[in-house]
Amino acid sequence: MVELEYRVALENARAFHNVMQDVQLYRQRNGAYGWSIARDIADPELWTERYHCPTWLDYLRQRNRWTQSERALDEKAMAFHIGPEPVRIRRMLERPFGSVRWKDDVPDRAASEL
Repeated sequence: MVELEYRVALENARAFHNVMQDVQLYRQRNGAYGWSIARDIADPELWTERYHCPTWLDYLRQRNRWTQSERALDEKAMAFHIGPEPVRIRRMLERPFGSVRWKDDVPDRAASEL
């Protein structure tokens, strides 16, 4: 899962949201799914974009096959970001339920299959 946090001035919220609708289309065209954009209720300048990629390799491919228009659109979205820090990007590997041992005395099924 990829998560990006943007800080957008209140007067630019509608324009930013409109640009993000186009960002959604190019992310999905390049393989992303489960895309969403959310605005923080307690901090209305904070926006979070989230999307999933099937695998890490798919994510890397997505990052390397932008068209010029997609890159320009990404730069347009990034230009809305205000503040001293850059857009915060998190890349997380989701784990299926039950794939991580919670206690040492619980056997790791994946290790026993080796």
